[in-house]
Amino acid sequence: MVFPPTRSLNLHNSSKVLGKYEKELIKKLVYYFNEKGYETYPHVRLNIAWSNGLSDVDILLYKEGIIVAIEVKSKKDKLDALYNQFFRISDYVDYFYLATNKKINVLNSKEIGIINIGKKIKIIKDAEKLIKPPKKSSLFALKKICLMKMSGIKDDKKLKSRIIDIIINNMDERLIKSIIKEIALCTNSNHFDCPILKYIPAFESSQKIQLDNFFMK
Repeated sequence: MVFPPTRSLNLHNSSKVLGKYEKELIKKLVYYFNEKGYETYPHVRLNIAWSNGLSDVDILLYKEGIIVAIEVKSKKDKLDALYNQFFRISDYVDYFYLATNKKINVLNSKEIGIINIGKKIKIIKDAEKLIKPPKKSSLFALKKICLMKMSGIKDDKKLKSRIIDIIINNMDERLIKSIIKEIALCTNSNHFDCPILKYIPAFESSQKIQLDNFFMK
């Protein structure tokens, strides 16, 4: 499966098997969003510790700091898992779309956008920006080393739940969302170039200092 080259992000390949009915649908979407100026990343895996393929994304779009996840479903696919996939990934992205060649105009979630894949790509419903406070479960899915850097805690024997409590109690939820998005997209093993290092650790600062730093970026 050949796609146009992507540019700045360095994401892992998906561990999920690409369905034979999804292949052409994904290809159409990649070319459509490339034309719209997005960096397009088909069939990738986020840097989060989930099982059962829930960290895998059919298409990830990136443009000017905005991250969009697209779940691709063919006519043959059921939508049973869609809402769970949305719930689990919503804290790591800004928008979430279902893209399908089925005739679907309405979903049970107003936040999920709908893209129709026919002879042309058509956005049936725009996704709403995902602005709810991040869930604790989304922090638990991150690597402990990342959480330690966020919190400023250097004791690796401290329970993960305690580190997360420090983050939640000392960081504004908007800042947490911003940082965990960067973590989800980071596959960099070089700790000296870690994106978290540009933020003030939660343990060392108040919410006001954190926010001032966040909005001055």
